[in-house]
Amino acid sequence: MFWGCDDPVRRSPDGGGLAAEKGGEMISRRGFLAVAGAGAVVSIAGVTGIQLLPGESKATGDPVIRYGQENCARCRMTISDVRFASAWREPSGKEVHFDDIGCMVLLRGEQTPAETTRFWVHDYSTEAWLDAPTAAYAVSEAIRTPMSHGVAASATLEGARRIVKDSNRVQITRWEGLAPSLERRG
Repeated sequence: MFWGCDDPVRRSPDGGGLAAEKGGEMISRRGFLAVAGAGAVVSIAGVTGIQLLPGESKATGDPVIRYGQENCARCRMTISDVRFASAWREPSGKEVHFDDIGCMVLLRGEQTPAETTRFWVHDYSTEAWLDAPTAAYAVSEAIRTPMSHGVAASATLEGARRIVKDSNRVQITRWEGLAPSLERRG
């Protein structure tokens, strides 16, 4: 029996395989596989489409960057060094990723994201994600970053001071002072 019906299963007229006879129509194995395959594709697309519809669910938690595979939203360099990677998440849930904290700060000034956009940076020492507005920053030419902006983040002011050993060559700042500091450096 075929598909749980009472119709007999027999060889198709062309001898190419089994066929089910229902109401005088024949379904060959090739036809069955084509219909079954198309049904599977439609099912998978439907499930995936439902998950990807805008507004269905917004990203939560820390940003997810595919290191070595994604490019910076500003300079287009491959994001590979976790210590300097940064990100923002727009109210829509869209994430924007950067290879250098300086790239994020500069693009923020160029594009002015929505007021409720969230910003993240990595702690230079632990590589943990930090809320960018509450982090402390060391700005120095001695810090070798992917785009030479020379910015590294820390969870504390003391941690930021430890990033560069020569205190004469570093400026310690908070989020609000980061953009003006980068502008002064040129």
